[in-house]
Amino acid sequence: MKKSRIDFGLFIIRFLSGFLLFYLHGLKKLQNPQGFVGFIESSFSFLPFPELFAWMSIITESLVAVFFALGLFTRFSAILLTVNFLFILYYHIQIAGDPLKSFELVLLYFAIFLAFSIIGTTGYSLDRNILKKG
Repeated sequence: MKKSRIDFGLFIIRFLSGFLLFYLHGLKKLQNPQGFVGFIESSFSFLPFPELFAWMSIITESLVAVFFALGLFTRFSAILLTVNFLFILYYHIQIAGDPLKSFELVLLYFAIFLAFSIIGTTGYSLDRNILKKG
């Protein structure tokens, strides 16, 4: 398969996952940050600074998700998103005790972000086309 077709396929996955994360999750957290902070403080009370972790998640699922969708600082964005989704997986498995089918979307996001943490930037990205990375 030609490299440009692979790059375009990866662009579709990267753009849609970043955009959907921002639009469906990050934007909601930006509109009601205190509600999310309260949720994190009650669910992750064992963390030393739960409010800080909540704000890091809000920023990651909004600003970093947009960076990821656009292919800006792709590898770094993907690493931050991967770490964020490790906490989300931990919540579903250890704290909530949810069955697998209730967090399959979380696993898909995690897999995408982990893959881009390894792959890095691709041909259709701001990294490659503006910053001349990759």
